[in-house]
Amino acid sequence: MRIANVTMWALSSESFVSSKDLRAHLDWLLERLFSSRQAVKNLQQHGMTMSVNCPWWSRGGHGGPTLWPEQMQQLADLNLECSFDVQFYPSDDEEDAAKGASQL
Repeated sequence: MRIANVTMWALSSESFVSSKDLRAHLDWLLERLFSSRQAVKNLQQHGMTMSVNCPWWSRGGHGGPTLWPEQMQQLADLNLECSFDVQFYPSDDEEDAAKGASQL
């Protein structure tokens, strides 16, 4: 029997949460994981590492993702790290200016 050294399971809120607020997506995820916290802890005790990755896109480069203290506590209780994949995209005005400059 072969045992995989690396595996990945993914659980995404994208099709279930329409909000652009990261906290709403994280609440959705934590609801599901916290209700199965004993199973999560059992997997971790058997050597499984788990983390939460949050993509965050910005059009204007302002602001950023925010987590509530309760969410940070739940992540800690589940022994989960949380990382952010931050991407910046130009606003429509910046895109139009870049297009105009490239046509000169």
